[in-house]
Amino acid sequence: MNAEDLILVSVDDHVVEPPDIFEGRLSARAAARAPHVVRNAQGRDIWMFEGAALPNVGLNAVAGRDPLEFGVDALAFEEMRPGCYDIDARIDDMNVNGVLGSLNFPSLAGFTGQLFYTCKDKDIAIELLQAYNDWHVDTWCGTHPGRMIPLSIPPIWDVELMAAEVRRMAEKGCHAVTFSENPEKLGRPSWHSDYWHPFLAACAEVGTVICLHIGSSSQTVITAMDAPIDTTITLQPMNIVQCAADLIWSPIFRKFPNLRVALSEGGIGWLPYFLERIDYVYQHHHQWTNQDFGDRLPSQVFNEHVLTCFIDDAVGMEVRHHLNPNHIHWECDYPHSDSTWPNSPEMAMKYLDGLPDEDINRITHLNAMENFSYDPFAHIPREQATVGALRALATHVDTTPVSHGTGKFQDEGDRHRHDPDGTHRSGLGRPMTEAPFRVRPALDETNEFFWTSGADGLLRFLRCQACGYFLHPPSPRCPVCAGRDLTPEPVSGRAQVYSYTVNHQAWDGSTEPYVIAIVELPEQVGLRLTTNLVDVSVDEVAIGSEVEVAFEAQDGIYWPLFRPVAP
Repeated sequence: MNAEDLILVSVDDHVVEPPDIFEGRLSARAAARAPHVVRNAQGRDIWMFEGAALPNVGLNAVAGRDPLEFGVDALAFEEMRPGCYDIDARIDDMNVNGVLGSLNFPSLAGFTGQLFYTCKDKDIAIELLQAYNDWHVDTWCGTHPGRMIPLSIPPIWDVELMAAEVRRMAEKGCHAVTFSENPEKLGRPSWHSDYWHPFLAACAEVGTVICLHIGSSSQTVITAMDAPIDTTITLQPMNIVQCAADLIWSPIFRKFPNLRVALSEGGIGWLPYFLERIDYVYQHHHQWTNQDFGDRLPSQVFNEHVLTCFIDDAVGMEVRHHLNPNHIHWECDYPHSDSTWPNSPEMAMKYLDGLPDEDINRITHLNAMENFSYDPFAHIPREQATVGALRALATHVDTTPVSHGTGKFQDEGDRHRHDPDGTHRSGLGRPMTEAPFRVRPALDETNEFFWTSGADGLLRFLRCQACGYFLHPPSPRCPVCAGRDLTPEPVSGRAQVYSYTVNHQAWDGSTEPYVIAIVELPEQVGLRLTTNLVDVSVDEVAIGSEVEVAFEAQDGIYWPLFRPVAP
């Protein structure tokens, strides 16, 4: 098969939501509180919600940019390729890349709809979330029938609402929902809990695939404070192995035999050893761990329920016979920096060349059609859906990389840009005159005490009342004795610098350099906190130095920073 004859359907792309996403979809009360875009003095577009600015990182919108300008800085909409946020331009960009269909993950709302979870008024939250889902299905996916696979976001604060929204969206033709690879990291119950069963039952009932995108636990892989970003980018896809292990050893697949989940952007080359390992663990340990798969092996259950997805995986093609051939899917990842756009067909053929046509067709589009209830040929004849036919519609589309003169390293005058009003903020790692902008944490019943306890000047950690163990970050269960009787208790607020790094990139809106540190508290060996050091020159920071907590208050949040102990 030639590249021009491929039919490509991507099950992992991303939408950068346009500023008018909520217009005409909300009550007056909800419209007054909806996320909205403001432009700061540096010309940067910033989403605002509940009085806080939201991060809009450049890695979400780098398609068409000069690779030298890839970075994590916020962008103005006119500095993005219009296909990132405009559906007509997106279809042009799909055509020029020879891509027929696309499933798009959210940017503004977070992979799991975490944005609306942070809204304290849950009546407003569900109205915003449903308006988002309706926009996604009716406008983003409905404008060009047959080109988009709809994907909904769930109201993760209420499992019964989640089930109802899955059913509501299925009635609108949406049979995919995004969710977290590790919900416990979001302060919600884990995959091993029965809490999610109403949601899972609804998905199994209406044939909705649960899409678990890498990074959907809001956790970034950081091996060391001074590790280059290449380390994180390398490990992020493979890190979903943790989710895979949680899924297979949880009871969900045995309880819901029709349930299917997708490991979005997780790659497949690592999976054969994982399958071998879970079978080995089961055969050697099930008698004392009490796992019971009946007459099947864990690998068989995995292959029956889990959809695998990859962007570029030549090794995966060589070992694909270890996987379910009907569950392997191709991805483009537009407009992210890992995307193969606009040369996806040519790059795909590097590892598809020589495979039987049957396998190529399953991987590139037939599996996506079957598993995501997607039928593009009801709207577009097959002969008009090939790479060659689609590219013939896009001869007017220019894919030449564009430079905007901004990106990862920018001049000093453009570094202070995350405050909507453009106010200059003093950096950390030096005496502060004003607080820098900080992304507001998502508060929940487990962690709210930590972010608000500084109001009285005291630093608090959860302590297990059964064994006395202090735990951080906050968790619903003690990692030592598994106890759940956990109470916030004040600590001295004194600590020693355990490790630190000096950051010379103003990614958080601060001026640089500033100090990121891990401090260890005396109340317990290993009780550590990642923080910023303030009121100290970067040349004076030393491992082992004594520091004390210095809270920085912003909009009801008390950030526990640390400063040198006065002599």
